[in-house]
Amino acid sequence: MSDAPSIPLGYNTTFGPGNDPSAPGLCPGDSGGPLFRTGTNLVVGINSLLTYGGDMGTVFGNWFTRLDQGSRYDVYHWLTNLMSSEPTPCAGICSGAIAFSDQFFASGNLGTGASCYETAAPLTSGNCGAFVSPRSLSINGRAMLCNGSNLTLPPKRNGGYCFNVTAGNQAWAWFHTW
Repeated sequence: MSDAPSIPLGYNTTFGPGNDPSAPGLCPGDSGGPLFRTGTNLVVGINSLLTYGGDMGTVFGNWFTRLDQGSRYDVYHWLTNLMSSEPTPCAGICSGAIAFSDQFFASGNLGTGASCYETAAPLTSGNCGAFVSPRSLSINGRAMLCNGSNLTLPPKRNGGYCFNVTAGNQAWAWFHTW
């Protein structure tokens, strides 16, 4: 807890038991723990360092990094962007994914170009066909065998499934979900 009205210069120090016997002394392993503003539920810092002293290694100070707009190394904007961008099933796999929401989806003829589809629908399986090597289909990064048999879906990724189709011949290649 901190009674300080603000955290100056990108960091804050709270007294440890070496300075105030009633103060909390954080331990190694507490890094990343929150600093709450007294009397609120507001997290204003993250523990980043402890200051030790004396023969017994008594904690004298608990150092925290600011999380607001005055944070060092622009932590505030990094956290804001991280929280405002919901990762999608295809994030990091492909871009420009075509979203579908129905559990029962038919891609139709995929053409010869690469394509990407994503969904958060509650899928149980699917199938695919007319894929000729080197053309392939992967779901959440796992390669699928497209011979018309039912697919075993991998675990969900970011709340759903990403169907990534590589470019190739056989414009009539397809996949279905259910």
